[in-house]
Amino acid sequence: MSFGGFLAVVISLLALGAIVVTFPKPGKIPAQVPSGSTGLPSWQHGTDIDQNRLYSIVTFSFLLQMFGAIYVFKWTNNTANIPRKVISYFSEGIDKTRTTTYNRLLAFYLLFTALAALALLAFNIGKLWEAFGLWHNLWEMAILTLLNQGGKIKSVSRYVLGLGIYFIGTNTIILFLNWPLDAVFFKFQGLVIDFLQFIFYTRIYLNTRKRDREEAEARLPLDSEESENGGGRHEEASKPILIEHPKQLLLLVAATFELNIPHLIHDNIPAFCTICLLGYTRVSQKRIYLPKPVAWKTAVIIIWSFFLSLLAIRLSYGDK
Repeated sequence: MSFGGFLAVVISLLALGAIVVTFPKPGKIPAQVPSGSTGLPSWQHGTDIDQNRLYSIVTFSFLLQMFGAIYVFKWTNNTANIPRKVISYFSEGIDKTRTTTYNRLLAFYLLFTALAALALLAFNIGKLWEAFGLWHNLWEMAILTLLNQGGKIKSVSRYVLGLGIYFIGTNTIILFLNWPLDAVFFKFQGLVIDFLQFIFYTRIYLNTRKRDREEAEARLPLDSEESENGGGRHEEASKPILIEHPKQLLLLVAATFELNIPHLIHDNIPAFCTICLLGYTRVSQKRIYLPKPVAWKTAVIIIWSFFLSLLAIRLSYGDK
């Protein structure tokens, strides 16, 4: 590790420590509101919650997520008949991997997010709902792990084992924690994953844009005669496209950013679906360059995701 990398890790740890020590001592624990459907204690507290508006938002989100999952499954189920010229690829060094596995994981993510929303309508948010809500986080972890491995599963056994440890471990911790620590821990680990996604997708976009510009400069014609003879390639490159590469990756950045804003309708689902649609229907150079994994950078990203998660919880609870 370079000195700069070591310094970045130390500064990140100091920032994390600072946010931890600023948390106020717990005061009076608010009473839990019973679930209207089961009568069991929920993770909501107080009586100022507009249940009608809440259920309206969750219902609309469920419909978006379910329709999104259906279409993404449809698009990813028949990739054998898709022309090679419209397939997107993840590129890491000299390795090139189709985005098919990523898109399929995205379909499962949408499906289980929809089921979590349906369970929320049935049970209200709480320990009973957590068994469904954690599946949403599990598929996010599956996607992050896949991207960190260059867009492909290098070892199925290790991949499944790692996700299993996360799922069982997190579920066990939440089951044994009492209110309000169970709700806070669930929110904390979920926010960590959401911030990890946002940072990772932002890095993918910036890295892809940089590499595309470098390759475009390397392909510039040396003289006017070579430029005139560019012919067919120039004509194909100049064809109108829906979203210019790599700007479609900004949809992922925007979608994961919205995940960190509470109390909103999750209209980020169409953004995820559009990514898959572009990946299978648009003809353009769509190689997606994944950032090279560096140990100290990975550590800094994880630490700052912890920091941002704690900061969000700190701001949401104030001095309560």
